[in-house]
Amino acid sequence: MSDSSSIPASTLRGLRWSMIATGAIAVLQFVYSAVMSRLLTPADFGLMGMAMVVISFGSYFAQMGLEQALIQRQDLQPVHVRATFTVALVLGLAATGIVWLGAPLIKHLFSEPGVVEVLRAMSFTFLFTSLGATSLSLLRRRLAFDLLARIELGSFLFGYGVVGLGMAWAGYGIWSLVGATLTNQLLTAVVAWLYVRHSLSPPIRWEHYQPLLHFGGAVSAVSILEFVGSNLDRVGIGRLLGTWSLGLYNRTLMLVHLPLYHLSNSISRVLLPSYSSLQNDLPKLRQLYLTAITLSVWILLPLAAGISAAAEPIVRVALGPQWDAAIPLLGLLALVVGFNLLTMYSGALCEALAKLKFKVALQSCLIVVMGAGLWVSSHYGLTAMVLTILAVEVVRNLAYQLAIRRYLSISIAELWSCYWPALFTGLLVAIVLGSVRLGLAALHAGALLQLLILLPLGAVALFGQLLMPWNRFVRMRFYHEIREHLRPGPLRDRLINLLAPSPVGRRPKGWVAANVRSVLVKRFSRTLLGPVAGSLPASAARSLVEISGWDSLQPHVSAIEELEEPQVVYYDFPIYYPTYFRRHKAFGARFAYSLRDVCVSPYSGLTWIPAANVTLAESIGSVRRLAGWGNNTPELLLPLQPLAASGPVVVCPPSPFFHWLTEILPNTLEAKRRWPDAKLLLPPAAACPAYMGQALALAFGPDWEQQTVRADGAVRVPQLQLLPVESDAGFVHPSAIHELRQTFLSPLPEEDIPGRRHVYISRRLATARQLADEAQLEEALNDLGVEIVYNENLDFSEQVQCYAGAQTIIALHGAGLTHMVWANPGLDVLEIFPNGYFNDCYARLATALGHNYQYIAAGTSQQAVVGGALPLKEIIGRVEQLIVSPSSSILQPA
Repeated sequence: MSDSSSIPASTLRGLRWSMIATGAIAVLQFVYSAVMSRLLTPADFGLMGMAMVVISFGSYFAQMGLEQALIQRQDLQPVHVRATFTVALVLGLAATGIVWLGAPLIKHLFSEPGVVEVLRAMSFTFLFTSLGATSLSLLRRRLAFDLLARIELGSFLFGYGVVGLGMAWAGYGIWSLVGATLTNQLLTAVVAWLYVRHSLSPPIRWEHYQPLLHFGGAVSAVSILEFVGSNLDRVGIGRLLGTWSLGLYNRTLMLVHLPLYHLSNSISRVLLPSYSSLQNDLPKLRQLYLTAITLSVWILLPLAAGISAAAEPIVRVALGPQWDAAIPLLGLLALVVGFNLLTMYSGALCEALAKLKFKVALQSCLIVVMGAGLWVSSHYGLTAMVLTILAVEVVRNLAYQLAIRRYLSISIAELWSCYWPALFTGLLVAIVLGSVRLGLAALHAGALLQLLILLPLGAVALFGQLLMPWNRFVRMRFYHEIREHLRPGPLRDRLINLLAPSPVGRRPKGWVAANVRSVLVKRFSRTLLGPVAGSLPASAARSLVEISGWDSLQPHVSAIEELEEPQVVYYDFPIYYPTYFRRHKAFGARFAYSLRDVCVSPYSGLTWIPAANVTLAESIGSVRRLAGWGNNTPELLLPLQPLAASGPVVVCPPSPFFHWLTEILPNTLEAKRRWPDAKLLLPPAAACPAYMGQALALAFGPDWEQQTVRADGAVRVPQLQLLPVESDAGFVHPSAIHELRQTFLSPLPEEDIPGRRHVYISRRLATARQLADEAQLEEALNDLGVEIVYNENLDFSEQVQCYAGAQTIIALHGAGLTHMVWANPGLDVLEIFPNGYFNDCYARLATALGHNYQYIAAGTSQQAVVGGALPLKEIIGRVEQLIVSPSSSILQPA
């Protein structure tokens, strides 16, 4: 199981907004129906119901799966959008015309002449729906359910609340229902198009329509089969057992189905675009599917078991004692609805993967099996027919799981691990609630009192089992999703502490005392240091990509643009090099961020957002860096000042030379190229090393100071343009190398580059890692014709020129080796490690640049204290070989 969230933030955000919209519309629909029922007659609603039977059936043909086809398509181009709109419009016009012309025939079906004019008016539903179908599908594809919620709620309020109620109040009768429906649909279509504004011109070539019609036609066939299958139970029970049995079945089913209908409708709108966006990333799609199934089945199956155990008080309170015959059906139908809802996840996944032939074949077979099963079981009564329906739903779910096991390469063990905790938990819930209900019944407690006791008890019995060993897998799923997606706060902290993993599946000895100490330390830290610094390291390095879906971050993120895809870089060291020479690095995707109203330190580049209680990993790299040489944590406690500049800025903080040259400077150069008007945010000049000003002047010209804004302390920046700092210190991204060479070498005239020469970078003028016998080494190297270079005596441009023409660079480990970036491939590099010190950063940089790298370790110690003398004889011997036979085969180090 993954140690991070499997559900993307965009999916959860879409689910939240979809549920908000669906729930709000359900409440408004209830209020609307209550008011309209007092203004209209039952005959008006009857006529509308007759018309809606035809409209509902016709929509399966008029829509033809176009929404799913547009959402599922991987390489969506503007021409595909135009083709979708054209087909939708043609189908809408055709359906409107057919229903208009065929309306007189429908009156014979219902024996009601008044339905003709109503149906002709309602036929424009197909046209209005077709006008907005493409725009709404594009919004769903983008998971813009917040915008969809506003469109749907606004259209509903105006269509039904203003037009519908207004016409009913004015005495228009049935036409108020028609006017409300048509206004709602037309307004939804117009507003959605105004947000999307896709082209309305039809494509000419047939190949633009063919895949759309092929996929949409298959979806339409599946929808028709599902419509038949979903109504076959009612048709079979009504025809074989009569109206009384059908009424009992239908009323009991609605008792379970209605609470879950809006939930299933909200989820189904989000699943297809979420699955489709991951159709080419099977590992993420697999994790998303398994997480969704695990969490859903853990809720639904124990819920069905609890309903079954408490069926008697539920029926008597909700329906009354005259419906006692529904008691044995309620638990079974709860399972039917639960498995039906779980099948929705699988069906949406098959559509996302374009596995529609399987859905058609499965649905066709199940219709035949259910029809035969209902006919056989009808001889044994209604309960037997319900058991048949449940068996068909179980078989349907099993068939989907076996198919998806093949599509996503999921093992049977993984699928079983999704179901068995829910089955065991549901069994215990049923035992607990059943035992308590029997005890309450023996005490002659009323149905309402039993229900009031069983409801909270069921919740405790269900969620209390999360802490039990058999639910450890489920608990970890909840833990990761809550940790990644729940807004920081006391509730999140309590849930995380409650669900936190333990290595053996149970709380270790002393866990309670340790947890109390941990909570006290966290609270004291946050009280003393504030919500951001006090939450370190948990909140110190959260990636913007990871948390960009947080509501608290939405006001601060203007745009996120992907610059480069992930890549793996291999460093080709000889096989006999020790394992601590790291041989590969996986660089993640690089993004450019446009941020608003964030806090920035010009001394380190550390960026944080107090409103969200997070610091941004992209600004500093990692927690290790945050607590490392930069010691940046106190910056979070500094008083904030507003930045003098109002336009966009790019922070360019000082840093040790290697990290500034390979991380900060390339980001600054690329940022200024992407955002030319952005100013550089720097600390006061006294805090900036000389090489910073020299390099920036060389890159941006002598007037570079006019492009900067300086701040002495943490500032609140209105607009920040941010490129990410690599999280692993010492690993240089290939784009950084390209940026440096393109900026500083390309404009360098050939005559300014000295001839090929052998260079030793002295550390005698440096302040760290000096050795007593380095003067003897320099004298011996000078005798071999090696030039001794003191970087401290050269400005930045002179250093670039010096090393651009080097043939050999010899140096003690130190920042001067970074200048190998200016040399052409094939440079010979000899790095000398003092005894007790090792870092492979320059070895990796050399191999990434195509140089020939060797090293000498002055001793075998790997301790923190540098000491010992240089092995002068070995160094001189190695240098003689390099000079006599440059670029020769690499010798094995001593």
